[in-house]
Amino acid sequence: MALIGIIRYIVYQKDIFFLIFVLLFSTTIFLSNDSDPVKKLKNNFTNYYTSILGPFFWYKSAFDLKEKNASLNEKITRLELEQNQLNSLSIENKKLKEMLDYKQKNNLVLKLGEITSHNMSPTINSFSINIGKNNNLESNLPVIDMNGIIGKIFSVHNNKSVIQIVTDKNFRVSIRIGSNRTLGIFVPTHSKYGIIEGVPKSQKVEIDDIAVTSGISDIYPPNIPVAKVISSYIDNNQFFQNITVEILADVYNPDFVFVIK
Repeated sequence: MALIGIIRYIVYQKDIFFLIFVLLFSTTIFLSNDSDPVKKLKNNFTNYYTSILGPFFWYKSAFDLKEKNASLNEKITRLELEQNQLNSLSIENKKLKEMLDYKQKNNLVLKLGEITSHNMSPTINSFSINIGKNNNLESNLPVIDMNGIIGKIFSVHNNKSVIQIVTDKNFRVSIRIGSNRTLGIFVPTHSKYGIIEGVPKSQKVEIDDIAVTSGISDIYPPNIPVAKVISSYIDNNQFFQNITVEILADVYNPDFVFVIK
């Protein structure tokens, strides 16, 4: 029934369909002609078509290019983040390997801990590490890195310990310094610097001398590096030398430390 209806409609509108057919056929014959007038007409039509639809195609091309750039920027950012993470892991693994090598070569009983947080407030300078009572740690155990004294354990929890750092204003440690291994007291002043108190003027102390733990403390074993002499002068009005030192341990960017048990 539908087909019969379509046929009836075409027959009824045969004049219109015939006109459309004639127009299409005539246009095809006309455009297939290679004469100069036809070529000119084709060029004019093409130019008109381009001028009308050109902005649309330009906008679409610009939009597609913007999307591609956004996608590329996202990929570049993701790759840069992944590269930074790999670099960070590589540096951390290198430090950890160096620490483990140091532990194997050292005669001290050392427990490796990872730094989990920093506290550089005006009242106390401290680190937190990821080991504690469950690792048989207790207060006042000394803490070092491969370069020297980091500090001592200030408080202990089950899986965490807080370390008082050598830069803390309340930190003190007995040291020996110079060729005569003269006793003195290391006192932090600011940043990575400190002074050595109690060294008589008669004792020889030179630049680059290393102050080491004296061993007379109940906390620190002997001969652990503390600081390096960077200046020394004698004031005739004072009994002791004025000695300025630089802390040897990495107190600002540590990833791992050793607790001496």
